[in-house]
Amino acid sequence: MPRNGCFYVEWVYKLKADKPQLDKNQVLGIDHGVDNWLSCISNVGTSFIIDGKHLKSKNQWYNKQVATIKENKPQGFWSKRLARITEKRNRQMLMGC
Repeated sequence: MPRNGCFYVEWVYKLKADKPQLDKNQVLGIDHGVDNWLSCISNVGTSFIIDGKHLKSKNQWYNKQVATIKENKPQGFWSKRLARITEKRNRQMLMGC
């Protein structure tokens, strides 16, 4: 698949999966936020928070770089450098680190 001047290969394959046994008496509530990316609490007394500040920081860095590169350029400007930092940012967001 061509994307941002590079070619990416994706493999799709089937796995034989057993049907999971779900206990419908146990639930997890998820609240999506900004600084706290996900706040989760269950009805069995456990909770956890996934910090989103690191991802927010990476996104702010990306936006600043894009604004600097596109400064005084025509609408729709794109370059190999923009493609490179976009791919880097997308990989970082995907991995969550």
